[in-house]
Amino acid sequence: MVATEELRVLIRTVSDDTGARQAQQSIAQTRQSLTSVGIAAGVAGAAADQFVDILRLVPTALGAAINTAREHERVMRATAMAYGAAGDQYTQFARQLQAQTGFTSDAILEAAPSARTLSQNYGLTIQQTQKLIRVSADLARVRGIGIAEAFERVQSAIRGEAEASEYLGLTLNDTFLTNQAMNVSLKNTFGTMTALEKAQVRDNVLLRQSAQFAGLAAQGADSLDGAFGRAETSVHGLAVALGEFTKGPAQAGLNALAGLADTFAIGLAGQDPGAQRFRRFLEDISKG
Repeated sequence: MVATEELRVLIRTVSDDTGARQAQQSIAQTRQSLTSVGIAAGVAGAAADQFVDILRLVPTALGAAINTAREHERVMRATAMAYGAAGDQYTQFARQLQAQTGFTSDAILEAAPSARTLSQNYGLTIQQTQKLIRVSADLARVRGIGIAEAFERVQSAIRGEAEASEYLGLTLNDTFLTNQAMNVSLKNTFGTMTALEKAQVRDNVLLRQSAQFAGLAAQGADSLDGAFGRAETSVHGLAVALGEFTKGPAQAGLNALAGLADTFAIGLAGQDPGAQRFRRFLEDISKG
């Protein structure tokens, strides 16, 4: 027969759940640890995905910057070719107008070649064409279009294509100029004027009709549209700077790509016996 003391020990051992509770706590802690690890892994994975997405954007951003720099280079070259020594004067004007209106200097200089046509063929001075570009900035804000598009319509009107300016709220057709403009003072003379004289009349009337919008582009500097303009010009400037910074490597890469394409084309056409050109190309690449 089991002794009383031994029976008590047996009962106490059977009824003691300390070990079970400790086991449950260990399981709960393990589960919590695994959950934490899973959350951490998920966060790390999301961060890694975002990092990869950012890396994917880098080539796109660089490509856009290089294209912007390419366009900037084209515009500057076109201005220099159109105006020669006076190109610097136009560039300075574009920078000042950019600061006042929020249109980028490149967008302003897009109008320069067309403005040269007015100077060469219709006798307008550089100062007159620059005033027309400034007016175009105001009219562009009225219609919500680009300054180059607005100036294209303005300069077309100066040449006698009045329909182009009607979209901007201007009336410059010959009938109006003959019968109503300038207090009907042109009724007997406008029809006999030369093309250069008519261009001067149209310029004068255009400035009068657009006077109510004078300074509109500059006045909008504190508006939401002005904020967009400032952001656009700043981002454009950054893109040009970044494009200029990466221009050297980009040119080298593009030249190498062109050389490789030419080499393969000649090889496929059977015009490179023994692949001599291809070997020289590889040697040049390794040296560069």
